[in-house]
Amino acid sequence: MGSGISHKLKLVEQSTSQFLIKMNKLVFAVEQLILNSTFIFITLSYLIPWWIPFHIYRWVVINIFARYYQSEDFGKALSPYDSIWADEDFTKYTPKNSLICTFTLEGDIKLEEFRSIFKKNVLEAELKSSASKVRYPELQQFQVNYMGHKFWKNDPNYKIQSHIFEVSHHPACQLRLASVHQDALNKLFTPKRSPWDVTLYRNYENDDGTDKTLVLARFHHSIADAKSIMKLFVECLGQQKLTTAQPQNVEEKGFINELFDFLNFPCQYVFQIVPFVIKSVASFHHPWCTTVFVSDSQSFSHVVGLTEPLSLEDMKSVAKKFGERVTSSSVMMAMITGAIGKMGKRLREEEVHCAYILPKPDHPPTLGTHACAGGVMLPTTEVSPEKRLFKCQKLFSEMKASGIERYSNFLVWQLGTLINVVRKLIARNICNPVGITNIAGEAKGFSVGKHECSEFIFSAGTLTGCAGVAFCTSSYKNKLRIAVMAKESILDKIGVKKLAAAIGEELEILKTL
Repeated sequence: MGSGISHKLKLVEQSTSQFLIKMNKLVFAVEQLILNSTFIFITLSYLIPWWIPFHIYRWVVINIFARYYQSEDFGKALSPYDSIWADEDFTKYTPKNSLICTFTLEGDIKLEEFRSIFKKNVLEAELKSSASKVRYPELQQFQVNYMGHKFWKNDPNYKIQSHIFEVSHHPACQLRLASVHQDALNKLFTPKRSPWDVTLYRNYENDDGTDKTLVLARFHHSIADAKSIMKLFVECLGQQKLTTAQPQNVEEKGFINELFDFLNFPCQYVFQIVPFVIKSVASFHHPWCTTVFVSDSQSFSHVVGLTEPLSLEDMKSVAKKFGERVTSSSVMMAMITGAIGKMGKRLREEEVHCAYILPKPDHPPTLGTHACAGGVMLPTTEVSPEKRLFKCQKLFSEMKASGIERYSNFLVWQLGTLINVVRKLIARNICNPVGITNIAGEAKGFSVGKHECSEFIFSAGTLTGCAGVAFCTSSYKNKLRIAVMAKESILDKIGVKKLAAAIGEELEILKTL
């Protein structure tokens, strides 16, 4: 009798607990929908005149107070894009927005030799448009807050020795690239110093017994995007023009289409962004969804997995089987989508909302972010590899032709005019379970001095409010590597390793179609 009552009480307690959890989720989703919907209408500044003071205030701070009332050490203000990535204290807590790249140089390059080449080719590089203007002033500056906005300020204590180091590495000790990337992603940046550094691993272990040097470069996203970093190392350090294998991802339109899009922009903007917000809100309870309202002080760690080198020719051959109906970019998307579906039944039950980063054409020669972001629902529920591939191609084509560059520019421009504390709150309410960045790397290869580069790999943090699990694809010559990054609370080391292996397996499946 007593045990029966106890059992019923437990059932009631469990039901009540589940009901409260569902109610909390519902309230939370409504809060997010209200916040994001409010932001959509706020961004339409031409419809809401009271938004104008934000723009006026930013202009006054940048062009009057910062220019005339501060010392000459003040540099330029961070752009709206870069300001979003800077909304974290990366000197006290694990950075969410780090960009890591490693490249392998043939031969043994000494620390002083590398510093000398870097100083001459990078730090002293000048813009062709201005013989007196340094190409990368941010490398010798740090970020400061001033009247609600972020600026670059000259570092009076700058020394190249503080940014380029050497780590003793015994050749008998195997160095795992995934661990190198993981440790770098979780490492803090030094206060009052430009957020970048380069580490040399000499005597890097290799299979053929020849001398090699592994170069690890770490940048915060607020100083540069992946294309900026690629240009820095290939065009400045390597002294050759960057040649990418893939065409631009954003379609160019004729004058008539551009004019029509401009006139129709208000309606298009709302209809493009509202579905994105709804899908983002609906994804809050996905198992890979990162925690929103994350405070800077909340500790977390990234875990990283790397695929084996994948053949670009294999991906192109898969695309060629279907003629113009499929591109190699959609093959890559299908590989990632299929791998996600293999990670558990829960991940196959519904499509996954994904933030997809597209590089914009004509990247400037300076540091900074020059990209746009769109949202797609990855077809993880599709069991047929061929149908999944066609769905990914359709998604990719629609995203390129959707005016995403214009919408993204406008949204970020508006968000960047806000003062730091307000922008920080809004940015953290954007959430996606998955993020994908596709980086078209150097197609021909490059050298640093007499040392030829044989491999180039990128990884990235899971970003502020962007993704719980992120995929960073980077090509070099005829190979592709995909880095899988996740917050440790979402996937552990075994999980990211399994996911990386599944991506390679998906390519083998697609090759049999």
